[in-house]
Formats: sequence, C-alpha cells, structure tokens
Amino acid sequence: MSRPVQFVVLFVALVVGIMVGRSGYAVELIWVVGLTGAWLCLVLVGSRLAFGFLTMAFLLFGVWRGYQTDLPRTWLGQHLNQKAVVVGTIADDPAMNQYGNVEFTLSGVQLDGVRVAQSIKVRLASYKSLRRGYRVVVTGKLAETLGAAPVRISFAQIQVVSTEIGWLERLRGRFFIALKEAVPEPMSGFAVGILVGARAVMTDELQRALSVAGLTHLVAVSGYNLTILAQAAQRICGRFSLFVATAVTLWLVAGFVGIAGFSASIIRASMVAGLGLLITYYGYEARPATILAVPGILTLAWNPDYLIRDMGWQLSFLAFFGVLVFAPLLEQRLIKNPTMLKSLFIESTSAHIITLPLIMWRFETVSVVAPLVNVIILPLVPLAMLLSFITGLLGMAHTGLTAVAAWPTTGLLSLIIAAAMTAKQLPFASVSLGASPWQVAAAYGLIAAVTWFLYRGSQGVPQVDSNRLAGTVVAKGR
Repeated sequence: MSRPVQFVVLFVALVVGIMVGRSGYAVELIWVVGLTGAWLCLVLVGSRLAFGFLTMAFLLFGVWRGYQTDLPRTWLGQHLNQKAVVVGTIADDPAMNQYGNVEFTLSGVQLDGVRVAQSIKVRLASYKSLRRGYRVVVTGKLAETLGAAPVRISFAQIQVVSTEIGWLERLRGRFFIALKEAVPEPMSGFAVGILVGARAVMTDELQRALSVAGLTHLVAVSGYNLTILAQAAQRICGRFSLFVATAVTLWLVAGFVGIAGFSASIIRASMVAGLGLLITYYGYEARPATILAVPGILTLAWNPDYLIRDMGWQLSFLAFFGVLVFAPLLEQRLIKNPTMLKSLFIESTSAHIITLPLIMWRFETVSVVAPLVNVIILPLVPLAMLLSFITGLLGMAHTGLTAVAAWPTTGLLSLIIAAAMTAKQLPFASVSLGASPWQVAAAYGLIAAVTWFLYRGSQGVPQVDSNRLAGTVVAKGR
C-alpha cells in the first residue's frame, strides 16, 4: 500500500471514529495509547501488521475525540438554555446582519471561571462600537446553533472590559483605513474582502451580487487569498533560490493567518500551503491524496466539530478535492490540448460540481452562472489584490503616494464589481433548489463512482503543481 493511500485510510478511520463517538459510543484513551505503542513495536520489528494497528489507533482516537467534544457532554453544553455570563475575546470583525443586529464570534471563552474550547456566536439587539481583539463580558441565554460556533447568545448584554489590542491588529487597522481613504466604496470594501476575507466592510448589495454570481469564495476567509499570496512570493523570490522562496512564503502564510484569523478553512488552507511547500522543497512528489488527507487529519484531530458543524471546512475540503483530484482526471479525459483558459474552466466547474450537493442542502440556492463568471473574473483577481495591497501600503507610508496606485486599483475593482452586478441581474443567474440528506448522500456516492471511473480509465491523478498547493478554487460559502 502506497504512502498516499495510507494517509487516506487513516483519514477515513478518523472520520468514522468521530461519527461513532458522536453517536454515543465511548472508549478510554488508554486503548489509543496501547495501540500506538503496539504499532511502534511492530514498526521496529518490521511487521506487516503495523499499519493495521495504526489504523485501529486512529479509529479509536476518533471515537474518543468525537465523544469528548460532543456539545451536550461539555461544560458549555451543560449550561444550554440557561442564562449565563461569559468572558471572551472578539475573534472576528463585528458585522451588521440583514436585521440590523451586530454579530461577532467570541473565542477564549470562560464560563463560571472555567475555560471552554468552543466559541460562541453573539448577536446584539442594538449597535455598539466594537472591534476584533476587545475583551468583553456577555450576558444572555445560551442556545445551540449550527455553524463553526456551536452555541449562540441572542440579544445579549455586553460590557467591554479591555480595549487593548495587539500590534498586528493595530497594523491591520491602519492598513484598512489607508485603503478606504484612497479607494471609494464599494471598491475599498471589496479590496479588503479579497485581501483578508473581511466581509463586514462590504455593502449588502455587493455581498448579494457575489453570492448570486458564485464569487463569494473571493471574499471568504479561505485558501484562495492564500493562493495568491503564496504564488506571488514564490515567483518573486524563486529567482534567488528555492530556500529563500520557501522560507519567505512560509513567513507570509503565517502572517496572513495572523491577519485573517484562525477560522477552520484558513487553518486547513495554511496547512495545505505549508505542507505543499515543504514537500516541494525536500524534493518529494506532491500527491493529491497526501495534500488532502494530512491537513484533514490534523484539523479534525484538533477540533472534530469541523467535520460536523463547520460549513467553511466542509466546502473548502470538497472544493480542494474538486480542484486537485476531479479536475485533473476530467481534463485528461475531455481535453486533448489543454490551455490555461480551459484548465481554469475545468477547475472552476469541478469545484462547483463537488460542492453543489452540500450547497443545495444547506442553502437551497444554486448559482447557474458561477463556472462562467469565475472563468471571466478569476484571471483579474491576482492583479486586483496586488494593486490593492500596494495602495494600502503606500497610504500607510504617505497619503500623497496613494494617487499613484489608487486610480488603476479603483478601475480594476470597478470592472470586477460591474461583472458581478451584471451577472446578478440575469434572470437565470441563480435558482432555488434544495436537497434532502439522502439525496446529498446519493449525489456524493455518484461523484465517488464517477471519480473512480475516470481514475480507472486514465493515467492516474497527476502530481500536484506547486502553484496549486494553497488551493486554486476554494470554499464557496454563502
């Protein structure tokens, strides 16, 4: 059994274990430790049974983690449907929803003096000036909800206890202000969105247009932004040496994660980018199975809720599968003379197909124009990100320098927004179409069968190109 296949088997074992644990079955951690010890002994003696013991260890570890992190069994879950006072740090940019309520996510939560691992979604009844990084006390009734944060507090009362923010957050704020002063709305909000995934600064009309056109992945905190960063750093620094390109890119990826935040999709995308860069640097083959399975194992071992609750993680993982596995197989079968435009269309369509069943189930809306619009828009996004980044930096250095880059930045951003708005106006741009869980399961069974058919009739999934390692097309979250 090849190493990439082994990683896939371990990933599947962990997923199955988490699902078993969430269904109410429990195991003691000592069994995991015992199996891991047995695996090490068998590896030392060269036994073929070693991998079987490791697979069982992953399965039981998944059961243990799935059971231990199930919300009703946690300290936070024991206080559901009760009024509580929690202390935490605002983890994202507070934004106003369609009902005029301010929403944000609370992390580093303490309940009755006990630190809890889960985050909490907070909704305020009235506007209050808040900022990411503030330490707050929130009072309200705890209720279970869907999403990355399993618990919410609606119509909460809030008290700010600390406005101290780190140097990275202050630098981030200065950059946003400089960019917004140089570029008018809605272009400046869109620029911030494509750079760091901050949707809160975008207008509601623009967010709706991006959703209908299937372009929300551009402003999602996801791997697409990270892709552009990694590719630019590799191209610029690659002329010096592979070591310099790898080191600089890894530092930039770490900085991007610090600025954009620690959401599930960005953590997984950063792991994919880092793993791919290291694999390329040490001269190993970057196989899609390895690139998909290893970050999946690490993120799910850290937080099993990503598998059950986090749509960003789910859509991002599926879209990566579409780009790294399904698209190359489809391209081998359908395209004799591949070009960049053809490959881009195949990748965009593949990501859309793979994520479509889940989108239909959770959102009951499908963007019909997404593949075509992505082919038109995506080639313009790297230049738009570069110009926006330069404009913000020049604005931070000296306000008089922003005019140098502000004009082309505004023009290009206006062109992209105009294309999204035009797509939104089309009568067939999106349709309301839902799916039941059984239909979703059947759809993914069919996708798996088609993938296997394409694989059997092809030369196999090719090695992943280094420019794809951070993810070309990613989570299409709404």
